[in-house]
Amino acid sequence: MNNQTIVFIGISGAGKGTQATLLKDYLKKNDDTKVHHIETGSLFRDFVQKETYPAQLSKKISQSGNLQPDFLAIWLWGKAILENVEEEGEHLIIDGTPRRVSEAHMLLSAFDFLQRQNITVIYLNVSKEEALDRLKKRKRSDDLDFDVVMNRFSFFAKEVIPTLDVFKKKKNISFLDINGEGTVEKIHDEIVMHLENGSKDNEE
Repeated sequence: MNNQTIVFIGISGAGKGTQATLLKDYLKKNDDTKVHHIETGSLFRDFVQKETYPAQLSKKISQSGNLQPDFLAIWLWGKAILENVEEEGEHLIIDGTPRRVSEAHMLLSAFDFLQRQNITVIYLNVSKEEALDRLKKRKRSDDLDFDVVMNRFSFFAKEVIPTLDVFKKKKNISFLDINGEGTVEKIHDEIVMHLENGSKDNEE
């Protein structure tokens, strides 16, 4: 498979991390190309554990379920990209970003700078009801407060959903609207099928 740049977008509980990890493992198993997986949520969780004043401010935002500032999100994933992406031929998987239209444009500028090709944006389309049920089952500490989760759902509808149009309008980007309410295995198989078909089309 040609080198891939894949962005996973979805509401909390949509399965972004699960599908990104499965895809990373699949690419590693079937391809000698190096794979970088950048998970914005994990970057934030690590950041708020620091004792610095900015980290504590970010922690308060996280605990309320509100949206982190653009500059901080961009700094975290931008730093991860600049420190880890070594050459054009590697696979790059990003999940949990972007969260605003402005951040979407910054991500596209990063892809342009890195001369990334074969860009695919995967929207894992899951209802709020299904997402809430999944969050309850995974029992992560930041998912236990109902009001916090509702705040996340609210900013997703207001801020993240509009980013989908940014990618849909780009002619050089493949946009996949995937039903995220099937089994984990079925969703993974559908994603792989689309990526493999797209890779074959690019080779012809």
